[in-house]
Amino acid sequence: MAAPVPTGIPISVQWHRADLGTDEALRRHLADDLMPMPGADLRIGHLCPRCGGADHGRPWARARERTIAVSAARAGGHLVTAAGLPPVHRIGVDIECADAVPIDPTLVLHRDESGQDVLQVWVAKEAILKMLGVGLSVSMPSIRVADFSVHDLPAPAGLLARVCVNSP
Repeated sequence: MAAPVPTGIPISVQWHRADLGTDEALRRHLADDLMPMPGADLRIGHLCPRCGGADHGRPWARARERTIAVSAARAGGHLVTAAGLPPVHRIGVDIECADAVPIDPTLVLHRDESGQDVLQVWVAKEAILKMLGVGLSVSMPSIRVADFSVHDLPAPAGLLARVCVNSP
């Protein structure tokens, strides 16, 4: 199901069953919502920034020579995919179960974020780290959510979802 994204930025979000593979979910998503050129040669894959492996890592998509910013996350029986066309250069999405195990605030919060809901900040920071392409290799307390373009997403009951975009 497509979710409206009230950001004013040309991005699209779709929800899928968690048992669907990421590549197939992205293929369906792009065919439904963002295929920039009908009949274009859509290519989808993964690239690990650490080892260069193509069987895992950050997803990517291209239609002919046009890069499509994509991201995906799973939680609670759901898979969410996010995609954007230029001017969106990078995108990150994350979802978590609202009843997740409590998280130590010192592992998540920047000194300027004290008093904020730790799980809400966690979801935002995972989206940010995915958008940056660094994953959890960067310490969450070293970044502030306020420094990025992060948006809440409508999500199925019991889930929290956020998307982060980088565009000029």
